[in-house]
Amino acid sequence: MKNTYSLPVLFLFAMFWMLPPVMADGLAGPNQETCKETGFAPNSFGNAKPVKLGVSNAPGGLCYYWSPQTGLSDPHSPNPMASPGETTTYTLTVVYPNFSKEDAYSVTVTVNILNDFTVTPHCCYRAGQTLTIKDFDITTDPPGLERMINLSPSQADKSSFIPLVSQSTQTITFTSDCSNLVRTANITVIDDRVIKSISATLPTKYDWVKTFGKITENAEKWFQFIQGKIPLPAGVAPCAPAVPETSLDASYSEQENCCGSTACIVTGDKFQVSYKSCFKGQCDFPVAGIPFLASVNVRIKADICLAPNVSMEEKCESEGKKFCFNVPTEVQLSGGASVTAYGGAALDASLLFIAKITPPVLKVCNKPEIKIFVDGSLCFQVDVAAEIKLISLIKIKNSVTIIPKQCKTLF
Repeated sequence: MKNTYSLPVLFLFAMFWMLPPVMADGLAGPNQETCKETGFAPNSFGNAKPVKLGVSNAPGGLCYYWSPQTGLSDPHSPNPMASPGETTTYTLTVVYPNFSKEDAYSVTVTVNILNDFTVTPHCCYRAGQTLTIKDFDITTDPPGLERMINLSPSQADKSSFIPLVSQSTQTITFTSDCSNLVRTANITVIDDRVIKSISATLPTKYDWVKTFGKITENAEKWFQFIQGKIPLPAGVAPCAPAVPETSLDASYSEQENCCGSTACIVTGDKFQVSYKSCFKGQCDFPVAGIPFLASVNVRIKADICLAPNVSMEEKCESEGKKFCFNVPTEVQLSGGASVTAYGGAALDASLLFIAKITPPVLKVCNKPEIKIFVDGSLCFQVDVAAEIKLISLIKIKNSVTIIPKQCKTLF
């Protein structure tokens, strides 16, 4: 059995098919938000802060028609300015050439009315901090219009350069695009200053070679291997003995910290103990000169330093005491030329290429929870260093970086 339709029903179907569907966004652009310009004179087509409708790349050669026309600068423009007196949904009808097709789009312009606002600053701010509106508690009438409040442009630039003084008071100004209302807030600025501190380098007789004996042993074997491959004048020993250097540093400081809206200005302690131990080896291979008096050499150096340290820091009451154990390491491999006189006692001048290598670092901290951090980056840097020693007393040294520090994540 075939379906049969009466003429009126077919006509209604045809009309429904010909009407353009109303689509949100599209050529009408995204929904907009504006506000009544309280205290400002209304513009020629409305009394809200104007917003631009449509899209920036609207196609040409089409007919545009917006409705309703209330609050529009030009109802036939693809990008009219809208300034409605209240929240309004506009419909854009687009007609293609020769009336071949019609499309309809819609966009809603929400109009807010800001009657008043208040600003409450946090109890303190860190010096040098770049301020944003989120750093203040804003209350508006009616509620929910905090996004309409701005830092005064002159204050926004100035906020990055709050002077580093022990403590100061700054006045910050706030405005709104929707009103001629102006509000100010006085803020307390503190530079997290150190009240008192003490530090000391303690002598230590801890035998580095016993701790890292394998490194020293292998390095000395390497130096001996090189020495055995290069013929040297009688009585010339190219490699200086491996020199272990150790130091124990301790420091304590008491510091005032700005803790924002939690506990305001809090006095915290910082304590750190670090033990640094380095292996340093050097070989000079003579290429010319006067035996036992002066020589021009090829110089090779290797410096390996390990510096484990323990630190305790207390900033704010909410953060508590943070303990960390850190094991940084640095390796320096150098090669170049040197000139020595009387075994370096009278003159020791060198020009070396220094490769600085920083292997991955291990760090253990208890905040916010006990965690083991491994910085899996391998860093590399190359310097050129010139050094002159006269009579073992006068020392001149300068260096230039030729390959800046570059890091590659290994894991």
